[in-house]
Amino acid sequence: MNPAEKGWLKEYIDFRSPHPIDLNQYKVQDHDSLLYKIVQPTGLIYGHPLHAPGIKHPKEQRWNSLGKMKIVLLERASFIAQD
Repeated sequence: MNPAEKGWLKEYIDFRSPHPIDLNQYKVQDHDSLLYKIVQPTGLIYGHPLHAPGIKHPKEQRWNSLGKMKIVLLERASFIAQD
C-alpha cells in the first residue's frame, strides 16, 4: 500500500478495520488534551509527520512525508468520528 497510488484509502481501511481505535487508553479529562496526546507523537504539530497514531503499517517506512501526512490526517478524522 502506498498513499501516493490510486486505491490506497480502501487498502488502508481494510488494514486498519481489525484494529479499532481505543480512546479509553488516553487518560485525559478534556478533548483538547486528548487531541494533543494523539497528535503530538505523530509530528503533525511540528509540520513533519513521523507516523500515524496507533498501529503502524508494515510499509510505513517507504512512504514520503506527503503520504504520512495523508495517513495522520485520516487517522485524526477517525478519532473525530468517535468523539
